Amino acid sequence: MLAALTVPRPSALLSARWQDIDLTARLWHIPAADMKTKHPFTVPLSEWAVEILRELHTQTGDNIHLFPGIRPRRKPATHPDHISIKFAHNAIRRLGYDGSTPGKSKHTMHGFRHLFTNISLTAGKDTLTTDLALGHISRAALQRAGFSSLHHYLTADSYRLQERRELAEWYSRRHRQAYEAAAQTPQKQKTA
Repeated sequence: MLAALTVPRPSALLSARWQDIDLTARLWHIPAADMKTKHPFTVPLSEWAVEILRELHTQTGDNIHLFPGIRPRRKPATHPDHISIKFAHNAIRRLGYDGSTPGKSKHTMHGFRHLFTNISLTAGKDTLTTDLALGHISRAALQRAGFSSLHHYLTADSYRLQERRELAEWYSRRHRQAYEAAAQTPQKQKTA
């Protein structure tokens, strides 16, 4: 659910460390090393994301990573282990999102980013704020927003933070409503 609510790149979520999460300020500070742009990035966390993180902390809070690996990797790691993308994709498939279950299309970790973009833009949300929430850089949009250089934006990882927080909260409420509605729907029993 965190992948759907925070829409980071899969590698950033899977390698996320507790030290980078500020539950009080409701912010996730992704270090430069974990970003494709190699610049630090701040992700505002919705109330639901914070609830999930608090629950997750009871399970993995004594580890470095939010999602610690179960077994050590075969290759020497430069940092402590966390779960792999393959593990995450297998979990999504086990939930039925492998394309074989009616009503559930094939899905991947990165697909949450596409879903966020499509839903936000279809709902008329601001394009630049949506791109910034994903950590995307659109040179034309940045120029329209008054940035004279790409470097100027990259050093301002909290640019439009309030707008991104509002977008995250809107998106989270939308998902929570769908989640709660699905929980209320009686499930059909499979016949043998």
